[in-house]
Amino acid sequence: MTVALRRDHTIKAASVALELPMPASNTSFILENPESSIALSHFIIAINEASSEQEIYCSLATHLPELLPAERCSVTLLNPEKTTLEIFSLHGSEGALPVGKSLPFHYSNAGIAIKEKTSKLNILDPSNLFSDCQLLLQQGIKSTINAPLIISGQAIGSVNIGCKQEHLYTTNSVALMSLVASLLSTYLERQQLLEQTRHSMQGYRHYSQQLEILNRCANSLSIAKNEHEVFSSVAQSIKELVPAKRTSFVTPIKGSTEFKIRHLSEINQTLPSETILAKQNSIFSMIMREGRPIFLKSFKDLSYFETKLLAESGLVCGWCIPIYIQKQVVGVLSTATDQPVDDGENSNELLAAIGSVMGASLERLKVQKQLHHQAHHDTLTGLANRTQFNKTLNNFLTNKNNIPFALLYIDLDNFKSTNDSLGHDIGDSLLCSVTQRIRYAVPDIDLVARLGGDEFIIIAPNLENDEAAAQIASNIIDSLQSPFHIKGHKLFIGASIGISLYPHHGNTSSDLIKFADIAMYHAKGQGRNNYQFFTQALSEKINQQQHIDNALRHAISNNELHLLFQPLIEADKVQGVEALLRWTSQDIGPIGPAEFIPIAEESLIIEDLTYWVLNESLATLKELRRHQPDLFVAVNISAKVFLHSKHFVDVVRNTLKQYDLPSSALELEITENVFLNNIIQTKQQLNELRKDGVRIAIDDFGTGFSSLTYLLDLPLDTLKIDRSFVEGVENDSKKAGVIKAIIAFSKSLQLSCIAEGVETEAQKICLQNLGCERFQGYLFSRPLSVDKLQLHLATYAL
Repeated sequence: MTVALRRDHTIKAASVALELPMPASNTSFILENPESSIALSHFIIAINEASSEQEIYCSLATHLPELLPAERCSVTLLNPEKTTLEIFSLHGSEGALPVGKSLPFHYSNAGIAIKEKTSKLNILDPSNLFSDCQLLLQQGIKSTINAPLIISGQAIGSVNIGCKQEHLYTTNSVALMSLVASLLSTYLERQQLLEQTRHSMQGYRHYSQQLEILNRCANSLSIAKNEHEVFSSVAQSIKELVPAKRTSFVTPIKGSTEFKIRHLSEINQTLPSETILAKQNSIFSMIMREGRPIFLKSFKDLSYFETKLLAESGLVCGWCIPIYIQKQVVGVLSTATDQPVDDGENSNELLAAIGSVMGASLERLKVQKQLHHQAHHDTLTGLANRTQFNKTLNNFLTNKNNIPFALLYIDLDNFKSTNDSLGHDIGDSLLCSVTQRIRYAVPDIDLVARLGGDEFIIIAPNLENDEAAAQIASNIIDSLQSPFHIKGHKLFIGASIGISLYPHHGNTSSDLIKFADIAMYHAKGQGRNNYQFFTQALSEKINQQQHIDNALRHAISNNELHLLFQPLIEADKVQGVEALLRWTSQDIGPIGPAEFIPIAEESLIIEDLTYWVLNESLATLKELRRHQPDLFVAVNISAKVFLHSKHFVDVVRNTLKQYDLPSSALELEITENVFLNNIIQTKQQLNELRKDGVRIAIDDFGTGFSSLTYLLDLPLDTLKIDRSFVEGVENDSKKAGVIKAIIAFSKSLQLSCIAEGVETEAQKICLQNLGCERFQGYLFSRPLSVDKLQLHLATYAL
């Protein structure tokens, strides 16, 4: 059948909305945001409301820029002789290609797409002599997509978009254009079918009545809200057209050899209503295979399983109509009557038209369901997204039954470092695996949502007590304990979980989310990989931390920071000094480093503070070395600085150069935990600095990272024995044994050892007996200001 839809063929719209087809493997696409989904819905509504073919094309050109970025959108139609393409509708600058302009079919990019019946992405090249390429280049268009319009297997034209950027369009853009062209083609094909049906029945009053029924059915299906409403309208229309006694819609069961009756218009006690029907010797199997409507004149003369059942119940004859969605038969519409019908074949075309409209309506419902799913679910994990979570949470809060529930706010531990070091591909796979474990750990929970990044949230209703919420959190934490094996990597991920309870903790969504978030951060502060309930005291603590965080951001500019220095002793002489940061806020007062340093690390203000301390320490050391030329200064460096600062090595070098100090004048103190994340980058930075001559010390040795293997391969100078081992060592043989082992280990690696927190002469003597030669602590000096330090150094020099 030759198809040549032209602009002078005005077709009355049947007002049947289309459904977005499930994309085939070669045209898969993703609507990446709700705006794209809404734009596609607007396009579907617009073409259904169009009253003519011309309006359909104009609507298409108008709505395409809402789906894809485009400076120009057009529809071209092939002339009957298949020699030229006429620009039929246009959105954007007309330029040299206005509406009505003809292009050669065989020498154009649009013509190539039409001939090959495949959507094409073109980067326009001045050397390409195709007429549409040259004319579009004159208008500044640099890339185009041409998607063919195909009706009944024949290409009749193309849908075209263009933009002024070369590489803006992607394969996803091509897939979306193919989808739009397919939707339009399906709609035009259905319109053509209605038009052909109308022509075949002209001149006959009976046929006119049938056409009215068909149009009325199409109109009702365009507003049907679900599959049941679609079938009810179809069954009623069929009953008006033929003497139908029983109408059913059956579909094959995926992965099975059986059919299921999805909908039924009239229940007969002698016939199955929900029974699964076998495919063997089945009329439905034959219809699915052949894909054409059939009139069955006499059930009793047929040997099919279904016709035998119908004949036994007193039904005489009927019709079977295949239902298509995206050119695939998805089910069978079956109608039976208890009256003989002699000319039943004459109704095949009419019933096929109803079946076509039914398929289009089922398509529309699928696209609406898909669009709704995309708008309310995370594209990566398939979990509910923030929009769906907020909607569900508000439904719980407005429920008149006042159902108690818990919110569990989940943040993965160490995910960011894994994602940064191994890449987003590994990170995405890890998130999908984490999602599977969480869903398995809470199988009875209806809503698990991903808020974004590595944050998840759960609504757990009808919990009998707090222990039930705690058990859910424990199950999730336990489910993440075993390692994840992702593309050759063995990864460990934990979770910090905060819990808020309704109505105990609050009755608004914002409060409950905020309180669960506060509790989650408290869980992280408690060492991670645990859960915490919200408390009012916790809220006050978080508020205080936020207050400190805000004040800390202005500490440098307000000149609120200062340094103290504590001597490092060897052979009763001051060998170096450790710089210790202190802060006195104008608003809050003195704040200890144990309180503000963790807050600075969390918000990454620590980088600015570290560089301030480095600069001030070296500036002070410059003056101190006038009297003690070999003195060095030790500066603590946070692990976050190594992880996030790309210019740390350059800053250290430039600051030493600024104060004309040798690299040996600086010792950098790092904790063992610096090697937990991105050890390759950290090792590279330390090697560069150690090569320059900068001293490297491990602070608080023995309390952090449990592995000692990094000591064998890193450029270190000193191990600082943590004060927790020094305290009471003179009376504790276990601590003495640990310190002796550390000293022996450091000597075997040719490293120096210094004991921190030495406060008594007894501790010093014990440490000396164990082989320690360097000390730091109150026994020798408390942290001192610069002025007092200079006096102290003069005393030691005597």
